Amino acid sequence: MGTVLNEKLNKFELAPFPQSVNSLLEAFRDPDSTISEFVSIVETDPPLVGRIIKTINSPFYGFTNEITSISHAVTMLGRSPLRTLALSYAFRTLLAGGTDSAELNEIVWSHSLGCGVVARLLAERSQIDPEEAFIAGLFHDIGKLFICKTSPKVYEKMINLCGETLLKKEEKAFGFTHPEAGFRLAVSWPIGEKIKFAIKAHGDAYNDSAHPEFVKAISLANDLAHHWGIGASFAKPDYEIDTELATEFALTEELLSSLRPIAEDRFAESFPCFS
Repeated sequence: MGTVLNEKLNKFELAPFPQSVNSLLEAFRDPDSTISEFVSIVETDPPLVGRIIKTINSPFYGFTNEITSISHAVTMLGRSPLRTLALSYAFRTLLAGGTDSAELNEIVWSHSLGCGVVARLLAERSQIDPEEAFIAGLFHDIGKLFICKTSPKVYEKMINLCGETLLKKEEKAFGFTHPEAGFRLAVSWPIGEKIKFAIKAHGDAYNDSAHPEFVKAISLANDLAHHWGIGASFAKPDYEIDTELATEFALTEELLSSLRPIAEDRFAESFPCFS
C-alpha cells in the first residue's frame, strides 16, 4: 500500500489552502491575537468575506438582525465558528482543485457536509467540541478527492458505495483506501491532530487510541449520515449502524429517530450557505 500511495502522491497536486485561511489559522494559534487582526486578514480575501456575511445571515446561525459589515460579523462569530467557516472555505477550494467531474465533486461535498452536520449534533450531546466535530466531519472523506482526481473513471463506478464494501473495492483497485490517502494529504495541514486521526480512522473507529471518543463520534456520524441519507439523494436504511458505538453515546432507537429530522433540517439550512 505504502509504495503505491507514495508514487501517486508524489505526482499529485491538490490546491493549497487560501493564504487568508493559513493566516487565520496561524493567528488562531496565538492566544493574544485580536478580533481586529482576524478582520484584517479576512478583508484580504473578498470571496471569504462574502461567504462569512452570507453564512452569518442564514438560519444556520439564527441572528435576527441583518449583519452587513465584516467586522461586526467576525465579532459576533468569535474564534471557533470563524475557524469553522475558514476551513469550510478551504475545503471548497480543495474541491474546486480536485476532480473535473461536477457530479463526483457534488457527491463528495454533500456527504461531507452531511457528516459534519450529524457530527456536530452528536458532539452537542457529549463532551466533544461541536465546531471541531463539524470540521472533522467535513474533512473526513478528503481522500476521496485524491482518488477522484487520479482515477476518476474507475472511482465513479464505486463512489456511491460506503463502509467496508467501498474500502475493500478501493484496496483491490488502487492498493490503498480513501482514509489512508486522506490522512497522508492532511499530515501537513494546520487542522489539528484530532481531525487528522478522524480522517485516518473513520473507517475503523476502534483503531485510534489517541482520541477514541472523538474518532468514534465522527465514525458514527458518518454511519448515520449514510443511513439517514443526510447529504445524499437517498437514504440507505440497509446500511448498518454500529450498535456498540450508538450505545457508547447513549443513543437509543427512539432517540435516533428524534435526532434524524433535526439533522435533516440543519443540513437544509447549512447547504445553501456552505455551498
